[in-house]
Amino acid sequence: MTENSKIVLALFWLCALSLSAPCARSQGETSETTEQQLERTSPWIVYLDVAVKREFLNYRGSTMPSLTLVYVDYRKKNENLDWGQTTKYEDLWYREGKAVGLRRYCPLSLQQDGVIYVKSSALVRENTDAIANAVVRLLLDILAAKQVVRTTFVPKDIFGQVLSEFEKVGFQNFTTVQSGDQAIVLHLTSYPPGVDRYVRYKGVSSN
Repeated sequence: MTENSKIVLALFWLCALSLSAPCARSQGETSETTEQQLERTSPWIVYLDVAVKREFLNYRGSTMPSLTLVYVDYRKKNENLDWGQTTKYEDLWYREGKAVGLRRYCPLSLQQDGVIYVKSSALVRENTDAIANAVVRLLLDILAAKQVVRTTFVPKDIFGQVLSEFEKVGFQNFTTVQSGDQAIVLHLTSYPPGVDRYVRYKGVSSN
């Protein structure tokens, strides 16, 4: 093999290695989860999760032997943009999707515009009516505190069910905002990404 041939062969292997190295790195990299992205970009996150209390009022003659409990907690960044501890805000009690009780632990102390994050679990999937009701109640609490909910994140596998529950209580899809419109608006996004909707409160039909 001539000297020139050796040089050409060496250059070929250097080019091959430079092209293959990024591919090897990309295969080992892991993309951010939705929750990690929100922790990086949001000043606060309100979390919703579900538990079922079958034993809570389970006695002879009870009309509510099984209750659904929606936990509402939140985290926020401090003045140094570090995340603080999780704060327990309230527990919401439901029976067959209807609110029957509430226990609030502290005021809702939030600033700027943040997000609501519905956690993913089997119990959340089984109680989308309670989740939708809890989101609406929480939205009103945040608006009353003169803050803004940027987006509500919902697991993709129950997005359609949650959207249907919002429609039952008077929310409708919309695409454009009219001048002077004072309606309550909610932005829903799925995780993993793929579905995105804006809904506006129009009221419940009396029919």
